[in-house]
Amino acid sequence: MKTQILKFICIIILASTCTQAQFIKGYGFKVGAVSATQTWNYNIDIHRDMENRWGIDAGVYVELLDLPYISILGELHYIQKGFMEEIPITTMDQPEGTGRYLVSKPRVDYLSLPLLAKIRYNVETVSPYILIGPRFDFLIGKEPDGYEIIYNKFKKNDMGISVGVGIEIPTSTIQAVLFEFKYSPTFNNSYSNDILTIKNQSFELLVGIKL
Repeated sequence: MKTQILKFICIIILASTCTQAQFIKGYGFKVGAVSATQTWNYNIDIHRDMENRWGIDAGVYVELLDLPYISILGELHYIQKGFMEEIPITTMDQPEGTGRYLVSKPRVDYLSLPLLAKIRYNVETVSPYILIGPRFDFLIGKEPDGYEIIYNKFKKNDMGISVGVGIEIPTSTIQAVLFEFKYSPTFNNSYSNDILTIKNQSFELLVGIKL
């Protein structure tokens, strides 16, 4: 798995140094915020009220195939996922809650490799586009924040899909500035046992530069 990641990084580096090649449309980087949560599905009568956890998404990309309306994006991102939960503090005198909460924000960090089809339409000074494609996430770190028993048994990789929309705005100094919104659910379970399965999902808000 590490060999595959290194190969992908080498491809991006090589592509960025060969921008004169006809099949390379551009390259650049993206950075922004990610709103992530997890679905905890029990096969017994337990309900968890998970909220979204804000984190960081930063990556690089290369855009291939200079066709009129379609191109392909190969990307490499560092992305933070997880969830937030507010647990009510109770006492013997106030069993339904004191009005105060204990906030837990467990986090899992991934190296994410999306391969996206980009369908765009040029409208004079801007280019709106749609993104869709598979995504492979590799676990590289975690901060369990009280959930060590579960997070220490998380699977080392996730597979899912990313779909999104964006817009490119050409500038006089670089090819374009871009803004993106993506939704990235996971297909497989990040954790599973006899009573519980967990899946990641996230929304990404990104700004980028195309060179």
